Amino acid sequence: MNARQSRIGYLGSKGSYTHQAAEELFKNEKLVGFASIHEIVEATEQGVVDKGVVPVENSIAGRVADLYQILDLINLSIVAEHFVEIAHCLAVPTPSDKDKEIDLKEIENVYSHKQALMQCRDWMSSKLPDAEAVSMSDTASSAKYVSETALETKAAICSKRAADIYNLSVVAEDIQNIKQNYTRFHVLSRQPVQPDNLANLRAITTVIFQVKHTPGSLLKALSAIAENDVNVVKLETYMVSGLREAPTFYVDIAVNRFSELGEKALSELANNTSFLKVIGCYSSSPLRSVVSGFLSV
Repeated sequence: MNARQSRIGYLGSKGSYTHQAAEELFKNEKLVGFASIHEIVEATEQGVVDKGVVPVENSIAGRVADLYQILDLINLSIVAEHFVEIAHCLAVPTPSDKDKEIDLKEIENVYSHKQALMQCRDWMSSKLPDAEAVSMSDTASSAKYVSETALETKAAICSKRAADIYNLSVVAEDIQNIKQNYTRFHVLSRQPVQPDNLANLRAITTVIFQVKHTPGSLLKALSAIAENDVNVVKLETYMVSGLREAPTFYVDIAVNRFSELGEKALSELANNTSFLKVIGCYSSSPLRSVVSGFLSV
């Protein structure tokens, strides 16, 4: 009897970078696309899918705000991280006349995800200064839409793979502002990683916390981590949906929460915070040692 295929949710359409991440992580599973991160989280929480793959941050454009805004509300755990190199191209509907030369001056609208548009704004300003940038749910949906319109005035910023899937012609490659461009993804699950599966691995524990909005309060909280000789590999501050009274801090800590050191560091952190939530503990990606923009563990 064959084992049931797991259902894996990802952001966008076939050919999106999140779809690529999901394929690389779950080669033999059933992949299901969703229009928003909120929908992926909801589907994972309700058991519609077994896991969800969501973008977290980009080495150029920074964090993906849609995920950060709901971290305090989700009932899921981060169980893995993954990195995908982002190589954007400009793609247009393939002309019926294969010999026709494509003129960039004819392009009036460029469609893509807001992060991709941000990552390519230098090239856009130089090559398409008069074109309107239009934000869509993801890069692949943009490619699909431009293909369906079949209008030479419209273009998409997407991957070469998406351009191929939707029969678009690539007119410019590697148009992102910085060539070493990576996006980090998280895998969300209803079940956290079990302690035995993290034994002898380089682990990351992700937490969000709040402190009183007073001088020295953040320093005291971070000192609780540092005094246990634990390194912080990511720290961000932001305001989230249900916790408006004080800033919230997102922290990736280079420690296994189930280890003696991890338990001690988190206990002391909790004593110096007014709110603390562990989002997950998972193995750090081996790609951390080679990708730019992310600290190794």
